[in-house]
Amino acid sequence: IWLTGYVESDDGIHWPKPDLGLVEQKRWPGNNLLALPGCVMSVVRPLPGAGFKFLALTIVTPDAPLYHFESHGYGSYLFGSDDGIRWTQLTRNPMVQHGDWACLHVDPVRKRYLLYYKMGVNHGITSRRAMLVLESADAIHWEGYHGYRQWHEAFVTDDYDDLIAA
Repeated sequence: IWLTGYVESDDGIHWPKPDLGLVEQKRWPGNNLLALPGCVMSVVRPLPGAGFKFLALTIVTPDAPLYHFESHGYGSYLFGSDDGIRWTQLTRNPMVQHGDWACLHVDPVRKRYLLYYKMGVNHGITSRRAMLVLESADAIHWEGYHGYRQWHEAFVTDDYDDLIAA
């Protein structure tokens, strides 16, 4: 289970943990935990006009605490916030339902969002790691992913990559 905490610093050295009172649980009463489900992969400042000051990308697993959010299966979800503390769910269904690592990037020159996503794929009879790159104008609707085995691969490892990774 992943838990996400909030800290602030005035000097970059000392990081006090405010008692936010957002997540009730017995192990850490009086805590700085944020009510974001799953593992937070990225927090970025969105393009102008997005309606929020921050966007967070999370990967939700079956055992993740959902707090007050909805989950319609394993995968990545997008959240928006104006203060980095209270979050609003922006995607009802997972944007991508495969993989275990992702990174949301904002390209201000092209005015696009890029979602880098690592997943396992099969090429022939060999299982390989692959990287997908999806694009979006609004961070909600993505180009390049249409479900299981229906995506555009940007990078797939080969035998040499497997040898040096071992």
